[in-house]
Amino acid sequence: MVKPAEDERLTLLQSLFCGGIAGVLSRTLTSPLEVVKVLAQVGTPESRFGFIRSFGKIYQSEGLKAFWKGNGISCLRLVPYSAIQLAAFHKLLVRFISVGLFNNIKCKLLHEIDL
Repeated sequence: MVKPAEDERLTLLQSLFCGGIAGVLSRTLTSPLEVVKVLAQVGTPESRFGFIRSFGKIYQSEGLKAFWKGNGISCLRLVPYSAIQLAAFHKLLVRFISVGLFNNIKCKLLHEIDL
């Protein structure tokens, strides 16, 4: 039986940490778009003027902080999710690559023997 290749670049803890940070960063950077999208879906008066003009209307009526409403709670929900997702993806990727390369070599060798 073939042992999967070890990936020495990231430990599990580092992978969890990186996933959590990436989730928080992506949520925080896209929060203004998310706020305008939700307000447009609900049909508020600010969203009647179109997607682009909604940014200005929200800024005029509520200020800059309005674009990050609920971001803290969303980040608390997102940290464990994205951390586990990245760590699992990293572990599975290493396994699939090592098993896939072994199967590819095995198939080529068996094909040569069959000829």
